[in-house]
Amino acid sequence: MDRGKIKVLVIDDDQIWQNRLQRMLVRWGYQVAVARSTKQAEAVLRQAGSFDLITVDMNLPQADGKGWGLVETFTKASHKPGLIIVGEVDFSPLEIRNLLHNYGHAVDFVSKSAFDPIRLKHIIDELLTQSVETAVGDKVDAIGTDHRTSLTGQVETALRFKTTPAQSNLFPNIRRVPGLTLTPAEEALLRRAFAGSREIFVEREFRSGYSGAVVLLVSPGPGQAQMVVKLATPADLHREFTAYQKFVKRASPQNTARLQGQPLLTDDEQLALLSYTFAGGDPRWPTHSLQAYYESKGGAAVAAVLDRIFRVYGRQWWAINRPQKFVISEHYDRLLPVHLKLKPTVIVEPHPRTLVAGQINASALHDFDLQPGQLIRLQGFHVAEIRPDRQQVKLTANPPPGEASAPLRLGLETDEVTTYRPGDHLETLDAVIIATRQSLLAEAADSACPAFDPETPHLNLNGRTYANPLLNLSDLLDRVVETRASTIHGDLNLQNILVDAETGFAWLIDFAETRRGPTLFDLQRLESLVITKLLPSAIIQAGLEPVAVADLLASLHADAPSPIAPHSALQESYTVLAALRRLARQYLMDDRDWEEYYLGLVITLLGNLKYTDLGVVGRQLALVGAATVRALMRKAIVVAPAALASHHAPLPSQYMALLNTLSTKSLVNPLPRVSLRYTLNLIGCVIIYILFCMLILGILSVLTVILMTEAAIVASALDESSSSQN
Repeated sequence: MDRGKIKVLVIDDDQIWQNRLQRMLVRWGYQVAVARSTKQAEAVLRQAGSFDLITVDMNLPQADGKGWGLVETFTKASHKPGLIIVGEVDFSPLEIRNLLHNYGHAVDFVSKSAFDPIRLKHIIDELLTQSVETAVGDKVDAIGTDHRTSLTGQVETALRFKTTPAQSNLFPNIRRVPGLTLTPAEEALLRRAFAGSREIFVEREFRSGYSGAVVLLVSPGPGQAQMVVKLATPADLHREFTAYQKFVKRASPQNTARLQGQPLLTDDEQLALLSYTFAGGDPRWPTHSLQAYYESKGGAAVAAVLDRIFRVYGRQWWAINRPQKFVISEHYDRLLPVHLKLKPTVIVEPHPRTLVAGQINASALHDFDLQPGQLIRLQGFHVAEIRPDRQQVKLTANPPPGEASAPLRLGLETDEVTTYRPGDHLETLDAVIIATRQSLLAEAADSACPAFDPETPHLNLNGRTYANPLLNLSDLLDRVVETRASTIHGDLNLQNILVDAETGFAWLIDFAETRRGPTLFDLQRLESLVITKLLPSAIIQAGLEPVAVADLLASLHADAPSPIAPHSALQESYTVLAALRRLARQYLMDDRDWEEYYLGLVITLLGNLKYTDLGVVGRQLALVGAATVRALMRKAIVVAPAALASHHAPLPSQYMALLNTLSTKSLVNPLPRVSLRYTLNLIGCVIIYILFCMLILGILSVLTVILMTEAAIVASALDESSSSQN
């Protein structure tokens, strides 16, 4: 059975969860339909007939108050689909257990609070195997046992997604670790990339930032070096190839993963592959992402890794910087959701609202007060990329000539994705607005804090009140700042920093966003991910409220932050945050003024709301963190009385680069901080030393005079004695 022929129905009233599951299943190659209620599900079932797999929310509202009526109908059907029950708990209560028992086969339970995509893949494989094997078993009983072996073999081949009969004679043979699945297109590209090998072993999958790419660790064969393989859309990989040639190839340390050739494309040009040399340490030891390394080794070990990364790569990247003025949106707007989400339509009215590329910027778009449901006409937009797995086309339009602003970014949802190509120029396109940036952020915020009204000036959470961080976001994006600019990674996150588990040796992958930009950008990205990815589990385990992040950020807002976290349960994450702040301080224009850092951090935290894999606590932390940082921008930095520092500017970038090259020490705080007390003590010592020297000189002068006087007396006496003798 081909994945493309397998039909899956997702029934869930949680829009964010439903969208996340739908995108994941489409990416894995399945046909997916969705329903948000029992009524919608029944309508979809009547229209589509049957499905091979159905996922059902255990808390789906229904007239009888239980939500099991729809599921119970599946148990009476002649064709029982594979069934996945989804809930908020990590165990199934008695009602679920009884249902599982009554259903009989091909059923399992998935927890939303402890969701694991790899486990979901495994569950789907197993459920589909059980469903089809049961159907084939019935068919074999009907036609006799002579064909049992043949049919069973076909089922095993099709359902477990191993090689098909047509593929069995292809080389190289692909083997992989349990729980890791590949689509036929991914396997085809791997075979092309390693055509000279008889067998390859796919031993690990790394998540790649937020691009949706698949990153694999592949062993081509005995005696051959491991390779890192990235599978993504052609537009993404062509952009990465170009960025690598421009920024990485000649200006990166020796331990950087090296790109091996241009992207390979499938025949339909929907998927591409790039391969890198594996820059890791000893291949006998496991390689972890920075997040996995944190979970096994703790915050201090991660702080040491970050120190090494910024020391080694910093010599060619972050440390080679110079001051530059720019508008915040130029570099940070890309982190936020698209400005508009659209769907193609036909407009019959004579004069619709028209957006002309090159004549409008994001600020003007905000002034138009566009709302979901409105009709608009686009003119002159370009296709930036296509996402067949999401049925989405990204459109862009540059701002007016000479204007320092971000390009307009629109998301077009369409069933005709394959009719578009990156770079296409759209003369005219009529569409209806599905969502605006503000409504997308408001929806994400509402999923985290249902009582929060995005239009009100305040956010109330766990008894604390904060200024609403979503208000006046466009004003923040239009701010002009002067900051240091350098080569940056552009998508530095917890997944594309790889670490040798035994030695702590670390290196970077995924250079699709590498460019010249604000030096602080990579550190702001990492801090936002520590808050939204590493903190949630510690907060949940300790029984703390998300507002605890405000205490951490307030503690860091100091000239010399305490090494001890305000909450002991959050010490590991706090240690990483403190390390990031030490690294960031050396790149500030004024190392006492954190406003330029906080401006980018607010937008970066709010940008994390758009990712569907972020849990409720993670989204709450993003909101509270952004609100806290905005408040800290207006608050003077806390300076201890004993550490009142003299104001000094950082060394010019060329001298900093020279120090970085010559020094083998850490770049965490390369310039010592000189306090007033230390300065006065030093001046006092110098004065005392000078006075002491003057005293010694005075004594020596007196002794010299005495000796000269005595010598004169002796000489005079000798002259008198000589005269008397004559």
